[in-house]
Amino acid sequence: MKMYKEIANCKPGPNPGQRNVALASALQDCPIGNTTVQQLLAVVDTPPPCRSIYNRVAAEMVKLNKTDMAQKLELVKDVNRKRGVPESEINITVDARYDSNTIVSKKKPDEDGHSAKGMEDTLTALEPMWKVERLADPVHLGESQFRASLRAQYSAGMFHGKAKEENRQLKTVFSKDLHDSK
Repeated sequence: MKMYKEIANCKPGPNPGQRNVALASALQDCPIGNTTVQQLLAVVDTPPPCRSIYNRVAAEMVKLNKTDMAQKLELVKDVNRKRGVPESEINITVDARYDSNTIVSKKKPDEDGHSAKGMEDTLTALEPMWKVERLADPVHLGESQFRASLRAQYSAGMFHGKAKEENRQLKTVFSKDLHDSK
């Protein structure tokens, strides 16, 4: 009597066990790798699943991913039709001035836009008609201009305060007014 449930397939040979398929599915998103898992199972005296199960599961995952992406693409096209824009337009916002996807500090500018360039290369390879527009981020651009105006060297007679501290305050107000007017 088998102590596990099988997944029926229409191929010759034994049917794979559910746990073996679950293990192979979990390894698709894990850096440990198939060979290492087989070695670990062999060390604890557990028969490892055959290597072909990993290939079968990988093929099924690719098929599932393609189906899912096709459904998502149709959803985007449907939304674009309702909005009255071309079907192939996909609006994605990426802050290209920072290395990370989440901004953790206003003082960590990168300004080279690797993420936007990578996105442009990828989309061009998939569909030559797609394009990436690199737009300035007004919030972070304004903040960096505000900081630059605070660091700027102004002439000694530009601010008419009686003391150094009063001149510094006037400079801050001036920089803030420049920032708010943009």
